[in-house]
Amino acid sequence: MAKFFKLEVVAPDHEVFNEEVSAITVPGAGGEFGVLARHEPLVSILKPGTFIVSQGAKREYYFVSGGFIEVTPDSATVLAEEFEIADEINEEQEEKARKKALDKIAKSKDAVEKEASRAILARAQARLSTLKKAKASA
Repeated sequence: MAKFFKLEVVAPDHEVFNEEVSAITVPGAGGEFGVLARHEPLVSILKPGTFIVSQGAKREYYFVSGGFIEVTPDSATVLAEEFEIADEINEEQEEKARKKALDKIAKSKDAVEKEASRAILARAQARLSTLKKAKASA
């Protein structure tokens, strides 16, 4: 039985990741799910969150802002809006974005502006969560 499968992650402007992996944990639209080699085929929307890549005992944490994943028994292909390794996330910058979004949500009377601020808040919270998970596993 195969223990590894090919993971390919593509962002709008470049290929981000293309390696053999043993497992991934993905923030799907219906909740977090794991993928191993020989997984049943599926297609899912990705929501903002932590994307974990395991290569044997080594685990790497990434932030994915959204996109799609297609899984086959021997591969997984991700089309990501944004895919960034946790080590590159600036905690101070994300905390400022989170606070600013909360402030705008509280003060704005415009529904469109509130919705945009909620999206910024969700992104900042997901990035901070990814960073926290990566630090906890180190």
